[in-house]
Amino acid sequence: KVIEAAAKAGDARTACAWLGRMLLDFGVGAMEMNMLVDACARASHPNDAESWLRRQDAAHLGPTVQSYGSVVHACARAGRSEEAAEWLRRMTSVALEPSVVACNSAVDACARAGRVGEAARWLGRMG
Repeated sequence: KVIEAAAKAGDARTACAWLGRMLLDFGVGAMEMNMLVDACARASHPNDAESWLRRQDAAHLGPTVQSYGSVVHACARAGRSEEAAEWLRRMTSVALEPSVVACNSAVDACARAGRVGEAARWLGRMG
């Protein structure tokens, strides 16, 4: 619950610290990794969110729509429209259907960056 509370508060530092303790004591699963990715995203640390998502995938801990969506949202909020769209593409390449929230984040980022065609393509996926 501590990792979850820290993640919801966007406190990536606390979430990472507790995850480290859990790794040493018990090991972690997909749920804890999702919370950590989300904590980094909420704290506006897209690089960290991407890094944890890659680790989650490498450890075969099943990244979910939520974990990919958190990274998409973090990239979009940071004005990194190309990366937001790339993470959506990666999500679909592993047979995960992007959520409306993730698509909306990418649409917004692409539109702000003047990438209207790509924004329209992702918008079309939502309908």
